[in-house]
Amino acid sequence: MCPLYGFNPCCVAIGREGGVAPLIALARSEAEDVHETAAGALWNLAFNASNALRIVEEGGVSALVDLCSSSVSKMARFMAALALAYMFDGRMDEYALVGTSSESISKSVSLDGARRMALKHIEAFVLMFSDPQAFAAAAASSAPAALAQVTEGACIQEAGHLRCSGAEIGRFITMLRNPSSILKACAAFALLQFTIPGGRHAMHHASLMQSLGAPRVLRGAAAAATAPLEAKIFARIVLRNLEYHQIEQTLV
Repeated sequence: MCPLYGFNPCCVAIGREGGVAPLIALARSEAEDVHETAAGALWNLAFNASNALRIVEEGGVSALVDLCSSSVSKMARFMAALALAYMFDGRMDEYALVGTSSESISKSVSLDGARRMALKHIEAFVLMFSDPQAFAAAAASSAPAALAQVTEGACIQEAGHLRCSGAEIGRFITMLRNPSSILKACAAFALLQFTIPGGRHAMHHASLMQSLGAPRVLRGAAAAATAPLEAKIFARIVLRNLEYHQIEQTLV
C-alpha cells in the first residue's frame, strides 16, 4: 500500500490505473477535512513524471491551486504547493513532449499556461510566511536571534510529522538550483520544515541531506546574488538546522 505522504514506487501503478481523477475530486470537495488527504496523495503521485502529466491533463492544477491558496488547512496548502513544485520543476517536460510535432506544440502551450498559474500561487503561498521586517533583520545580521524569528514565523508545526525519502530530499536539493527563483524559495522553505529541531523526522532528514551534499548547495543558494531573499534566508536557516542536528548526533 502506498503511504499517504512520501514517494513510493507503487504510486506509479496507482496513477496508471486511474487513481488520479478520484483524488482531484477529493481535492475539490467542500468537506475541508479531506483536503490534507487529497493534497498529500497528489504530492505523493506527482513525484513521478507520468503521474504529474496525468494530474495536469485531468484538471488537477486548478484543484491544487485552489487548495494552495484557500484551504483552511495549512498542511493542505503546503502539500499542494509541493505537488505543484514537483509538477513544474522541469522533470515532466520531456515526458510531456513525447509524440508528434503538433501534439508536442499543443502540450507545450498548455503546460506553459499551467506552469505560470502554478508558480504564481506557489510564490504567494511562500510569501505568506515571509514577514518583511523579520527578513530584513535576518538579511542585515548573522545573529541567531534574527534567524530564529524568521523560523518562528515560517514553521508549520504539523510538517514535522512528514517523513521524506532520500529521493524526495534529493529532489528539493536539486530544486535549489532550478532556474525559477520561485521554485528555489519553495525548495528552501520545504527543507526548512523538514529539518526544524523537534520535528519527528528532522534528524532523519538532516542525515539524508548531509549524505547528499546539501550543505554545499545550501551555501550556494544563501550566497547567490540572483536568488530571492526568501530562498537565501531559508537556506541559511536550513544550514543552521543541519549544524544543530550534527551536534545532536554526536551526543547520542
